[in-house]
Amino acid sequence: MNVKLVFRRVAMYVLCLALLMTSLIGCSAPPDDDEVPPEQMRCASVAGAPYRLYLPSDWNLTTDAGVSGGYYSMNDAATITAQLYDNAEGRTAEEFIWEVLVYHLTDVFGGEIDTTEDDPIDTVLGTVVGEVDYSVAAKAFRYRGVIGHIMTVGMAVVAPFDGQMLVLTYHAREDVYDTYLPGMEAAVTNFRWLGRPYEPEDPVHTVDPDAPAPQGMQLASNDDVAYRFYVPESWVLDTKLPTSSAYCSEADRSNVTVTVYMPEVDKMTAEEYWALCLADLNGEDPDEAVIRNMEVLSDTEGTLGGRPSHTYVYRGQVAGKAYRFSQTIAAYRGMVYTLTYTAAEDVFDSHLDELEQMIAAFEFRGND
Repeated sequence: MNVKLVFRRVAMYVLCLALLMTSLIGCSAPPDDDEVPPEQMRCASVAGAPYRLYLPSDWNLTTDAGVSGGYYSMNDAATITAQLYDNAEGRTAEEFIWEVLVYHLTDVFGGEIDTTEDDPIDTVLGTVVGEVDYSVAAKAFRYRGVIGHIMTVGMAVVAPFDGQMLVLTYHAREDVYDTYLPGMEAAVTNFRWLGRPYEPEDPVHTVDPDAPAPQGMQLASNDDVAYRFYVPESWVLDTKLPTSSAYCSEADRSNVTVTVYMPEVDKMTAEEYWALCLADLNGEDPDEAVIRNMEVLSDTEGTLGGRPSHTYVYRGQVAGKAYRFSQTIAAYRGMVYTLTYTAAEDVFDSHLDELEQMIAAFEFRGND
């Protein structure tokens, strides 16, 4: 699966999820010993993943976007992601690399990659923790190519698990590849295949209730993301969703979410990202579209966190009910951020003043 595509589809999925979801599993019990993160690392697995991917604590996590992994610098294209693939054919790691992964990477890199001679090489994924040996034999595969005019170098560590294939991928801009490589080395060494789904001990979103906020507002984002998102104090934070999200009340499920997308090119405009959104929302088959009878109403230029933005307002039907949507899209440090407001058609206008306050208060925070 193309990781970049995952980011976009998660954004589309979240447009409807807050409206349709009624309950989720609560917090889990205290972690077992094998769930305790290594020192100065934190779990970068998405909920439900049967493995534990740990990244250094100074990396930004991408779990909010539904992808196991994280990034240190999008300007430097420094990212680490983990992806499970079906392996019903029973391929070995080396067979999977040449028969599946190379073609996937070629697509990501615009049609051409250079591989390293004598690859793949034998390596080990995981290590011994206490008296438990989490290590498994794996293959490491190195490559380089151009993504959006940037020469990028990458490494994929591939290992079979229970009829699936785990691909742990690191890539960065060529001139800084070695700078961020220790993060990948730490991820490989501390990787653990546990078989049981990952259930975060805390809610998906852990927000500091005492964090400073503009008057009459509250923080709705956590420290794992590169922005600060504020909503009115009267709104309810939805910490069960995998995004920064809040809704008006139990009686009025009008909601706002912030999603993130990692482009395949070095720069992507709000207009270009909106074109991708339209393709996902409409789908190839109108009868299977996420939003039925979709109609775009307006496109307004503005700013989000000081960055140029476009706000697209549209309406359509979800599960037979009429909704209206407002997506404010802006690019920041190589990523595309979207603040989406969703409401039933008959109450959409009643929250526009609050939406303007949220957009005005939004700010990017980088790696601070």
